[in-house]
Amino acid sequence: MDAFLGRKKYTSFLGAEGVHLRAWLPSNLRAFIAAIEYHYRVPEFVQQSGDPRLMGVLDGIVEAYTGERGFMGVHRYKVFGILEVAAKTGRTETNGASGAADGQRPWEETHRQFSEAMKERLEPYRGALPVEPHQMRGTFEECRYVTRVLNRSFVDSDPARSIAMVTLDIRDTGITFAPGDRLAVMPLNNWEECAKVIAALGLEGHIDAPASVTGTWARFESHLGSVRRTATPKLTVGDILRRGHLAPITKDMALKIYSMLHASSNTVLQVLSTDEWPVRGSLGDLLQDAVTDTPPQIWDRVFNLDDLSWLAELIPPEVPLTYSIASFTEELLPETVDLAVSRSEYKLCSTFARGQDITRAGVSSGFLNPPVEMSQVESDDEILIGVSRPAAFHLPLDSMAPCAFFAGGSGIAPFRSFWQARLTQSGLSGGKNQLYLGVQSREKFCFEEELRQYVDADFMEVHVAFSRDSRGLAYEGRDLVEKHIPPRYIDTLIVEQGASICDPVMSKKQGGLGGYLYVCGSVAVFDSIMNGIRKAIYTYRTSTESGVDVIVNKAFAERRLMLDVFMTPKPLPCTLPTVPLSQLALHTGHRPGSRMWIGVHGSVYDVTDFCPMHPGGTLIIKSNAGVDCSKSFDNLAHTNNPEVSSLLTKYFVGHLTPKADCGSDDISALHDLWSAYLRTAVETLVAHQFEMYEIMGASLETSSSHDPAGSNNIWLRESLPNIIAVRTFYSYQSRLLQGGFAALFGPKLQELVLKLSFGVASANGPAADTKLQDVLGTVARAKTSSDAAMCTKEVALVGQFVCDADATLRFQERGVFAYAARSVELDIALLEDLRQEACNGMDAFDSIAASMKESRDPDVENTRLAALSTFLLQVLERMARHLEVFYAQLARSSVYQPQIEKNPARTRWALVRRRIRDGSLFVLATKAELSGDLVQQTTYYMSRANPNQNIDFDRVMAQVQASLRTGSQDVSHLQAQQQRPTTLNAVHQARGRSTGAVIAVASRENANAVRAMMGFVEKNGRAIRRLSKMPTGMNFEDVQRAALELAQGRSMSPPELTGDVLSEYNPKAQRRTGLCPRRHRVEDPVAPPRDSDRWVRTWVGDRLPSSSFPNLIDQEVHL
Repeated sequence: MDAFLGRKKYTSFLGAEGVHLRAWLPSNLRAFIAAIEYHYRVPEFVQQSGDPRLMGVLDGIVEAYTGERGFMGVHRYKVFGILEVAAKTGRTETNGASGAADGQRPWEETHRQFSEAMKERLEPYRGALPVEPHQMRGTFEECRYVTRVLNRSFVDSDPARSIAMVTLDIRDTGITFAPGDRLAVMPLNNWEECAKVIAALGLEGHIDAPASVTGTWARFESHLGSVRRTATPKLTVGDILRRGHLAPITKDMALKIYSMLHASSNTVLQVLSTDEWPVRGSLGDLLQDAVTDTPPQIWDRVFNLDDLSWLAELIPPEVPLTYSIASFTEELLPETVDLAVSRSEYKLCSTFARGQDITRAGVSSGFLNPPVEMSQVESDDEILIGVSRPAAFHLPLDSMAPCAFFAGGSGIAPFRSFWQARLTQSGLSGGKNQLYLGVQSREKFCFEEELRQYVDADFMEVHVAFSRDSRGLAYEGRDLVEKHIPPRYIDTLIVEQGASICDPVMSKKQGGLGGYLYVCGSVAVFDSIMNGIRKAIYTYRTSTESGVDVIVNKAFAERRLMLDVFMTPKPLPCTLPTVPLSQLALHTGHRPGSRMWIGVHGSVYDVTDFCPMHPGGTLIIKSNAGVDCSKSFDNLAHTNNPEVSSLLTKYFVGHLTPKADCGSDDISALHDLWSAYLRTAVETLVAHQFEMYEIMGASLETSSSHDPAGSNNIWLRESLPNIIAVRTFYSYQSRLLQGGFAALFGPKLQELVLKLSFGVASANGPAADTKLQDVLGTVARAKTSSDAAMCTKEVALVGQFVCDADATLRFQERGVFAYAARSVELDIALLEDLRQEACNGMDAFDSIAASMKESRDPDVENTRLAALSTFLLQVLERMARHLEVFYAQLARSSVYQPQIEKNPARTRWALVRRRIRDGSLFVLATKAELSGDLVQQTTYYMSRANPNQNIDFDRVMAQVQASLRTGSQDVSHLQAQQQRPTTLNAVHQARGRSTGAVIAVASRENANAVRAMMGFVEKNGRAIRRLSKMPTGMNFEDVQRAALELAQGRSMSPPELTGDVLSEYNPKAQRRTGLCPRRHRVEDPVAPPRDSDRWVRTWVGDRLPSSSFPNLIDQEVHL
């Protein structure tokens, strides 16, 4: 394909990889490619022919192969999702240069490389691309063809023509389309809205004046020349008004005008104070009202008619809207294309309506289907269009497969092309066709005459539900009979016809027909249709709701239930309470009955119900649950996709709480660091949920889980133990103990401990005897404890069962299952506890931000930093304690459980045989002797009464320095990789080297954390040395007194008594002594989590005068 399309540039990594792999092809294939590339240059032939049809066809091939919605774009999105899930769940390497050491995550690096390769393929046809390919999705860049409206006709008996058949002229464009394809249309604003802007800005004499454009408008200017195949035209003021975004009023547009007018317009202020965005009105409405209450001198200075460069900055280009193609033809290059366009209407907002009830049509639908008495588009109006080919909304390859179409209103449009194609290709001998349609009244029943012909020919069954009309139609034999039927919705119709609907829904493995079901309509229509299908299945096929879910999820998983759901964007309220980051993190949906939330560009959405229907699968959504996934959202081009944006409004929960103003750079940096750690904790939790329910089955006799393919029990195959299940659990547990703990208790935790300890020590000063929580020591002792060693040994035993060389798994199959279920339960419980603790720490920042409103004294800010750091250190200590408890609980579990096995005697005898082989059975037969190398033994005794002692800052720095010495080598290696150019040979060599068991995501984040700690220590080296070397309890006054005694010839106090003698000069250290929390034994449960708000505010209040915190001094909290 690269040779066929005349690709000239191969400088990207994937381009060089492709050239390298081409050399390994057989000689005949290389000769064929060379002939195409050098002797039969198709693009040059097409260019020399001057045939617009050939140019259009070639442009369509380019888009189909390397376009954003073509093969390369779809492949890139699939790879993005697969690599994101794989990297988060334990993959240690990725193919290609995505293993390079940089700040990006592996899937983001691969995404960038795909973009570079796509740009190399597109540049011969699009020129130099200033933006990434995914940024062109949902913009004018996708509209590569020029057309005009030929005709608008009625499709029903509605005199208002709320739905019209719009026919477009596509002769000499080279456009091809198939059933299910959509047409992207760039609408034009009507002249009435343009006239409002012209009158308000005084542009009457400048309509044809050239406009000075930059940025997006400059790209649009070049785009027009490209699609017209002419020189780059010069945009005029009229072009910007007609092709720009004038309605509805977005927040960015209102803020832009507010800034330009310097807050001098009350109308703009009133619009900004609205409760919903976007505002139901147009830019012309806003300017018409703003010109009356803005001082003329400001207005004339801002909207200077001598320099119109502000116009392109004020009005952005409009985005295209997609409409399903409602026609089918066997011609390779058709001359026309039909669209069924429903005119969308809305009520003008009260700010501009002034008490009147004013209804307006949407920009795109009103442009294509204006009211009958108006003519919005003249015959010479030029329209830009493009073809969009959805990957999951097309006819089945098997013409005999039954198809059921569910539509509401204008949602019938794509099904017209479907039934025309099936009739043309298979005639009356094809599969069964059923149409279930919901409309308001008989007047709005589209294509009635055409459908009656199909019913009469026994080609299709048609069932219609009228929601506001009792003049019903009933399908009887080969006719639609008029009957009096009470008004009903489509879900009622589906339940009535449930006996004939259930069989196509059910898979052939479930006893059904395995038919294909298509749903097209608004979100409300989709909800009604799905409710009807579920009720029908529950009524006629299953006895439980869970059985309904299995059947429906099976249809989604087999891609037999396909959706084309559209929605007009509705205004989102701004008065709802904001959602803090900690609350978002708690909604990961990994437990039955829990909800799944995601954050996108400052908003929170509940996608629990949408997850099974996601076209890209469920794992990509689950892997982003509980976090802000705006970056992935942008990389997948969902931000520019109006269909996705409008669909998200259905699942809107609230706006994400913005970052709190902590009033201090140090606290702000801690906020970013802690939020990143919270994200790591959430991602680690959701990454381990994918296999959780497969491993945690109820028993060996029942299913472990219900996946979309039906009931699944990974532990049994043909009633025998399954080695694949044992391997699944072994990799799962090994991945957590190695990769998961490396991400949560590795350098990222050490970076937090370093900076928090430095904050506490700095606030107390060098003289204070500051005692800090031994977080790193607790983690190290937990990982090297006997409980941890026992857990590791048990997991290694499970690993032996994977090979099962001596066939001992048969004696412990139930024990392995029980141990796996218990282990996974403890794993998830630990990750949930760590997430909860991280959320508690996140809430502390909100408490600090709330206290900042009362006082901004610098001394108070230092006290707040110390209070926050102390609380967060205690939270980290609790996390370390959770790790100790986890190992202690997991060590009590064992694979060896003969009491639950089928043959306990043989299980016990298998253990004896294994002990005899490894020699451990005869340990008690050996006499214990005191050997000379006893001190060389690794065992030691540690008091369990109080194993965790407070440590000073010197000890913390010693632990951090030890970690930095270990991690600096890896960082140096990664930095060397970054400095060296990423050559193909270097990447191939890197693939042959082992990177250890740490997953790719954790290794990169750990390297970044080590780098950050090294930079922090280097930046604050002088302060760290001062805090570390000052004697305990010594302050500046003590040094002065000692110098005076030396000058007077008096003897100095012994070092061991200095702290006691000078303790009276340091009451602050004495007061802090009572703040140390009580320690616990490992067996003791972790204490309940502290209330971060009460802790921080009380801690700060104890250290401030009453004038600073009058409402906090009265609180008494016994810590």
